[in-house]
Amino acid sequence: MSAVQRSEAFNQQPQRSEDNALELTLTVEPERAEELVRRAKETCQAWRDQVRDESHRREAVHKKWRADRLILSDDHHKLREKVQKLQDDRMKVIAQKEKEILQFIANKAG
Repeated sequence: MSAVQRSEAFNQQPQRSEDNALELTLTVEPERAEELVRRAKETCQAWRDQVRDESHRREAVHKKWRADRLILSDDHHKLREKVQKLQDDRMKVIAQKEKEILQFIANKAG
């Protein structure tokens, strides 16, 4: 119970139930739809940033390989195209998931 009292999410004292003295009740407010939408968009944006960072790191490895002459220029170009295609595919998936989540939130709120 002390964890609930210290929690910033609740920030209230549990109240005794009128029906049962041994039962404690706690009022929980539902989250606002605008807050859920904002958090969903932030999460999807962080996901996109992570995908971009991964692609950038992979591109840096490919450039190093090219500089060390481990791969040819044509191979470097093909790798760049493949990485870009994979990134585009993952971005489409993220956009689709974001659309589904926002639609779900809108349906629940409305």
